[in-house]
Amino acid sequence: MTPVEKSAAYRWGILGLFTFGFSLVLVAMTSLGLLLPQISEELSLSPSEQGWLGSSVLFGNVLFSVPINWWVSRYRPWRTAAVSFLAGTIFIAIGGWAPTFAVLLIARIGLGMVQQASQSPRTLLVIQWVSHKNIGAANGFTISLVDVLMGTGLVFIPLLMGWVGGWRNTMYTWAGISLFAAILWISLGKDRETADYRRQMQARGDAPLAKILKYREVWFICLAVFGILLARMAFSNFWPTFMQDEYAIKATTVGLMLGVVSFAMAPSELLMVVLPFVARHRTTVLVLCGVSQCLSYAGLISTGSVPLLFLLSIVNGIGFGFFPLLMTMIFDLPAIKPREVAIASSVVYTVMWGGGALGPILVGFVEEAVGDLRTGLMITAFAPITLVFSALLLANYARDPGPETPKPDVLIRLCRLLDLDEGALLSRLRRDESLVEIARDRGVGRRRLRANLLRVLPRSTVNHILRPRAGGGDVLTLFVEGDGGKVEGRSRLKDQPKGT
Repeated sequence: MTPVEKSAAYRWGILGLFTFGFSLVLVAMTSLGLLLPQISEELSLSPSEQGWLGSSVLFGNVLFSVPINWWVSRYRPWRTAAVSFLAGTIFIAIGGWAPTFAVLLIARIGLGMVQQASQSPRTLLVIQWVSHKNIGAANGFTISLVDVLMGTGLVFIPLLMGWVGGWRNTMYTWAGISLFAAILWISLGKDRETADYRRQMQARGDAPLAKILKYREVWFICLAVFGILLARMAFSNFWPTFMQDEYAIKATTVGLMLGVVSFAMAPSELLMVVLPFVARHRTTVLVLCGVSQCLSYAGLISTGSVPLLFLLSIVNGIGFGFFPLLMTMIFDLPAIKPREVAIASSVVYTVMWGGGALGPILVGFVEEAVGDLRTGLMITAFAPITLVFSALLLANYARDPGPETPKPDVLIRLCRLLDLDEGALLSRLRRDESLVEIARDRGVGRRRLRANLLRVLPRSTVNHILRPRAGGGDVLTLFVEGDGGKVEGRSRLKDQPKGT
């Protein structure tokens, strides 16, 4: 079997193996709410201490996300993932042993740092093993698999707590499972460094973060995920306690509902990246996801009906389908290199986990101030409205970051968009086929084609290329062949008479 054939056969398995280890760390992070009643009773925690404990795992994410990913993105993703998974096992075990609140707090901060150190390997492994046209599908696959595994974990944790007896033994057992996953990755995981990947990694800028922060899209995505995770982490930590105290619903039932949320996420996330009409109606989809999250969270604290709670959990999970759609936009930023994709993703995750850190603290302080947990949860229930604001900003203001950012080759962008090699595309253009006709033949609508061209060309040039009487031979071929997609070719293109 040739290396190419082997990589094609193994790529989804490699991504799945990494996602398995990564998901176990996330389950350890997000299942605290299920263990918190026992932890609070044993360690005599106040509501604000419970909030700090829930947010502590996110402090490592917020404070160290960008520097950690800037550093680990220099090294092989297989190696950094292996170290991260082993370190995660250690911190989970320390959390189970923790004799005091302070030790447990430190263990969870370390767990957050480990989770962040795994973000860069995930991004680089996707770039290594998946072709550019399949990156959206790869993001949908990995994110939905995370949700399935997290849902399974959240259903399993309450059962495990009953089997092994108490929260400490539960964490020790989970540390053993995480160690098994780490050994699997060390034994079977691998890198795939192609010549193109090595070339892009070597073409590093001196200050990739400075370039990344010029992209408006990154800031708009950060706005979206901040409110989303604020609400999710607030509910993950305090909703199980609220349901047990307010409606006398058992921990196993609450864990099953949290699992249902994750299970509902998976098909929604996959459909968002594989259905063509979703990209054409991105703004509408994002707005609907934001509104559905707000309403479902409000409903989850307003009823004790188990069937209705399950229905609301499904709606809430479907509302998370937007995530791979937004994260895939980072891979398509103009002239962005693999290491810069990893750092841009870490910026988004930093802001996202910042929102997640704020959520439990906010609920804890509100509960102490007014003596009512429902009030704190209701306030955070409407945090996902930031996704609606982000959708409107992306629809109206997402553009190329400016003339200081190098322009990518337009021909390369078109080949990726239309899934054609360079020779085939130029051949059709030389036959004077219009770019709109070629795109329609390849299943790409005029609106999507225009949006992609506007990322790298001025509006007047795009209007000229896509005008009804434009011919491929005299218009686009002159641009991509005569000027190599460079800015200097614009004036020649705009000067073409309308009859060409």
